[in-house]
Amino acid sequence: MVIAVLSSGDSVAKDLLLSLLPKCKFIIAADRGLLLLQGTGFTADLLVGDLDSLTDTNWQPLTREVLTLQSDKDVSDTDEAVAQAQVRNPSEIWLIGGSGGRMDHWLSNLRLVEKTPLVRRWFTAEERIIRLRAGDYLRLEPGRASLFPIGRAPWRVRSLGLVWPLDSVNFESWHSLSNQACETGGELWVDSGEFFSFQASNARELQA
Repeated sequence: MVIAVLSSGDSVAKDLLLSLLPKCKFIIAADRGLLLLQGTGFTADLLVGDLDSLTDTNWQPLTREVLTLQSDKDVSDTDEAVAQAQVRNPSEIWLIGGSGGRMDHWLSNLRLVEKTPLVRRWFTAEERIIRLRAGDYLRLEPGRASLFPIGRAPWRVRSLGLVWPLDSVNFESWHSLSNQACETGGELWVDSGEFFSFQASNARELQA
């Protein structure tokens, strides 16, 4: 079961939302992330937050259930939304939004995604960030592609169709920033370690 967590901060295109949400069995919105659902025909199964940023909107029809949090807390609404997703035993969690606005919130979300293995994909207004594990294969559309190691070494990946091949990159001291997949696309095979793959928003999703 895939659970979507909607976070505020940037404006995710409606066509992207309409392509993702039908694949999700449960939708959790983190406070103002609920407003991403406006005009989509979808409603959240659960709204999590202190609701401080929803006072000026008619948000009630967009959710079936509300978990109200204290406003005085040391975690974000997105943190709690992801925690609520984890207790529902999903196969994957997809974070949608959450990359714009305050820099400290963006960094908090990045750390949240890194430390939560179940968050396999993060969709923002501009990019799709995919967590790759040993044994994963990823097909890339032509264009920009960046790859960053996360977790523990060793990290090893093989590539085909990239301007700068990754087979010999020492990921213990480096990463792949703004690489380019060729006109026919590129391919990645992860032999060991975990990575974040950054692609433009039109990149293909993880293939088994």
